Amino acid sequence: MKHLIIGTAGHVDHGKTELVKALTGCDTDRLKEEKKRGMTIELGFAPLYLDEKIFSIVDVPGHEKLIKTMVSGATGMDMALLIIAADEGIMPQTIEHINILSMLDITNIIIVITKIDLMNNENLHNKITKIKAHIKETSLKDSPICQVSSKLNIGINNLKNIILNQSKTINKTRNDELFRMPIDRVFTIKGHGTVVTGTITGGKITKNDLIEILPDKINSKVRGIQVHGSEMNKAYAGQRCALNLTKVEKSSINRGDVIGKPEELSPTLSIDTVIYNLMDNYTIKHNQKVRIHIGTTEVMGKLKLIQQDHIEKNKKAYARIRLEKPVTAVFGDKFIIRSLTPVITIGGGRILSHKSPRLSHLQTQTLHYFTLLEQANSTNIILNLLQTNHQLFTVDKIFKALYINRQTIYQSLSNLLKQQKIIKLTNKYYISNKTYTYLKELIIESIKEYYQNNKYTISINNETLRTKTFPDWNKDQFDTLINLYKKNNILNITDDSIIINKQQRITQIYKNNQINKLEQQILKTHLQGFNITKTLQPSIRTNQLQNQLKFLQQINKIIKLNQTTYIHRANYDDLLHLINTLFTQYDKITVRQVRDTLQIGRKQTIILLEYLDQIGLTKRLNNYRIQLKTITLPIL
Repeated sequence: MKHLIIGTAGHVDHGKTELVKALTGCDTDRLKEEKKRGMTIELGFAPLYLDEKIFSIVDVPGHEKLIKTMVSGATGMDMALLIIAADEGIMPQTIEHINILSMLDITNIIIVITKIDLMNNENLHNKITKIKAHIKETSLKDSPICQVSSKLNIGINNLKNIILNQSKTINKTRNDELFRMPIDRVFTIKGHGTVVTGTITGGKITKNDLIEILPDKINSKVRGIQVHGSEMNKAYAGQRCALNLTKVEKSSINRGDVIGKPEELSPTLSIDTVIYNLMDNYTIKHNQKVRIHIGTTEVMGKLKLIQQDHIEKNKKAYARIRLEKPVTAVFGDKFIIRSLTPVITIGGGRILSHKSPRLSHLQTQTLHYFTLLEQANSTNIILNLLQTNHQLFTVDKIFKALYINRQTIYQSLSNLLKQQKIIKLTNKYYISNKTYTYLKELIIESIKEYYQNNKYTISINNETLRTKTFPDWNKDQFDTLINLYKKNNILNITDDSIIINKQQRITQIYKNNQINKLEQQILKTHLQGFNITKTLQPSIRTNQLQNQLKFLQQINKIIKLNQTTYIHRANYDDLLHLINTLFTQYDKITVRQVRDTLQIGRKQTIILLEYLDQIGLTKRLNNYRIQLKTITLPIL
């Protein structure tokens, strides 16, 4: 069964509540004050069943001071009944409600002329003629008109037929993945606890689901769900429902808060929008402070018009709105703008982005950004997101940035991959070609800077580069990125070390005079080895010497025997040749045999043998060494 929301709109005392009662049999004036004053103060709701559809009728207030309640009632409407009393005709709040419906993009509107029983035929004809003449000048010019008397039940069945026929033309799409429910009422039921009500504007909610109440990020759980007084296990987008929540006090929740799933929605203090001025003789100005009505909340905000200083009637402008308190909004949400004084509706607009990036100092780029969002082409919007944010994006990250449903995201990414405008890394991450180039240059510059500060270093440690250049990235993101550059032969990666232009870097360092002098000095020590505690040159700082030795090790010019002793590779090859010769003569050898063959001291002989033990060429058995591996000598 399809669920649709119908809202009432119109001037106070034009018969909205009586009409709802005639349609549904429900009296939506539920408060004592409403009964006493004969007017609707809070939102009232009633179910209307027609054919295979269920309509939730929202009876909203008409009094000027209660416009903000009317706006919250209009949130999520699929259809509206604009009610005009036959005896009074179009009144100031009627016009304001027409503007509000227009700005909230509610296009399925039925004009209902009520109280026709109070007029004779001639007067009724004249009044309806005037109403039609006024309507012709508005967006309602093609809306059907129905005459009724709620008191005498005249025209009610005809109105039901019109509602049913109109509903067949409604093809409203909602984001089925993103659960949102703006709260319009909070109360407590004895024995049950806190209950909130609202219209689900997207997604679905299930009994026992965990939820988050925004903007304060209060966690709770759904104990029970009611839709029009009936207990349900689930509720869906487009339905009016009441949620019984656990472990949360009524005082912690306010009208205007939004219920979502944990960690899905992000409150914001800045929204990028397109706004419209629909008021006669009123100019909306840059930096003007206004009241913003969005969902079920009202918040003060300052308009920062983009490349304009004002908006005349029937004109639009892009604007960044700075808010005084956070709201929870998503792309495509409609809102109303009211002036501070006098308090009148002056315009409305649509959310283009709930995450306001830093605007370019170039006006053309700023205008492009807003135009792109207004055009609402998902593929172009996603490409722009990937191009202007130099990060790796997952589908979930794109979803949270834009709140576009995942199926659309997958399709857009597929299109962009076919167009070769983005790159897919593993099965998880995406970046744009522009970001690929930007990050490549960033990494290269970062490594070059590291080289300048470490002149004898060939490589940079992975973690050093990540914390230096990508401090906000986790290890998985960073490793995925650098492996892409490795695959494309931009980076050399060995174990945890990263190198660019390896041979060029080695040649550059190797030309250094100090490196050459150190290598020759080590070469001259033959098998006695170079002991840094004995031969350290006063002119060379200890850390500098260590870096030089490490470089010579990396290019395989020297061998580190232990913490203090090094030998040149050429001398090491001589060592292997001599040891190999001994093992051709003996199955096992002693320290004395090696010492006499090498013609060096016993201490240095032991250092060499222990190194060979360590690398697995030999093994000590009591006072002997045996050969574990055949020694492969270098080809001369």
